[in-house]
Amino acid sequence: MDVQRLEAMTASFVTDHRLPGAAVGVVRDGRLAWSYGYGFADRAAGRRPDAQTLYRVASISKTFTASSILQLRDAGRLRLDDPLVVHVPEAAAITNPFGPVEDITLRRLLLHTSGLQGEHPIDDVASEPFGSIAEVIRDFARMAVVLPPDTQTKYCNIGYQMLGAVIERVAGVPFADYVGEHLLRPLGLTRTAFEPDPADCAVGYFGRSYSDDLPPATVLRSGLFEADGGLWSCIEDLARWCTFWLGAGDEDVLARATRDEMLRPWIVSDADGKELQGLCLYWRRHGDERYVGHAGGLHGFITKFAVSPKDGVGAIALVNGMGDAEALCFDLLDQAVTAQRARPVPQPAAPVPPPDAYAPLLGRYWWEEFGEILEVDWRGGELTLFVGEERMTLEPTDDPLRFTMRGHRTRPNGDLAWFALGADGRADRVNMSGYPFVRQ
Repeated sequence: MDVQRLEAMTASFVTDHRLPGAAVGVVRDGRLAWSYGYGFADRAAGRRPDAQTLYRVASISKTFTASSILQLRDAGRLRLDDPLVVHVPEAAAITNPFGPVEDITLRRLLLHTSGLQGEHPIDDVASEPFGSIAEVIRDFARMAVVLPPDTQTKYCNIGYQMLGAVIERVAGVPFADYVGEHLLRPLGLTRTAFEPDPADCAVGYFGRSYSDDLPPATVLRSGLFEADGGLWSCIEDLARWCTFWLGAGDEDVLARATRDEMLRPWIVSDADGKELQGLCLYWRRHGDERYVGHAGGLHGFITKFAVSPKDGVGAIALVNGMGDAEALCFDLLDQAVTAQRARPVPQPAAPVPPPDAYAPLLGRYWWEEFGEILEVDWRGGELTLFVGEERMTLEPTDDPLRFTMRGHRTRPNGDLAWFALGADGRADRVNMSGYPFVRQ
């Protein structure tokens, strides 16, 4: 990567947008490959930002909330299609003019398709819609579904506070304690916190100005919007968070298959198809590329992290002012992607031969009635099944002739492929989830 160019881009962004400062980083090869701080973390003290300076990351916190829900789902302690009221009975007080309150499900809260009002109820015209998880539960009777569920996406901050309440009820511990124990500590996010030492934090600023009287943002009281936007983090820790979404490890924290489920686009969020929505994470088009991540914005801070899974790179931009952190993040990510694709293509290792037990299964099969061809091959160290362009891996079971099919888009994902051997010891047929194929 051209480090000088990355530094110049960051400096120009801060200067051109008249911002106090920014901290940025690029993730490559499973680590923080480059970081840079420009301007001020605290103008009055003359303190400069670096990779350990904490910024309020706001709605990036939602990705930790969603990951916690999926952890509990994988542990069998809840289902994504559970109604909210099953885990938080007080939610029965929410008004839903379009149907039963049970239509507010965990999945719809994750996807922002519940139709709920977006924010906590306010008490007067000058107040702001902030509340703790406990206050959200207290005020359920003042909340309502305002759009029919599943008819459109409607960003719902308060919905993530409700998910925080679910985590507390299911896990039996405060939300912040759960996230610390099950995400922050296992992943080594040692500086990320809900209540950090102010000496470690950047100062948030309102507006844009070169003058010294740029007003600091309002310091919000502790304990607000924990599951919606309560975390503070830094470039070092968010680089580790990027590698979590890109990497193959950390199965003890969240299975790779579950992370893929969360990354997978579930909804097209806009008419132009520029935004696709996963389970909390967002895919956005930037030029010819699509990147996935999450942004955040709260009183004096604008933040963004994003990754390109196919290239294995990511970027983070943290701004303590009112600047477009997403634009800066994506511009840095463009540079990382370009550098990654310019690398020499590694030569493939010598192919690994298939196990002897699989040799009788390899070959082409066809389904005469539909004229469809199925091919079983050994590719990249995996027993692989192809039907047309669809590729599935065959996962062994206790029966050496029966395999579970695994794939991302295909109809029989998770179903059974069952081989039968002929008189010559080779498989002469395979039944793919009820569809019979015979060897050609």
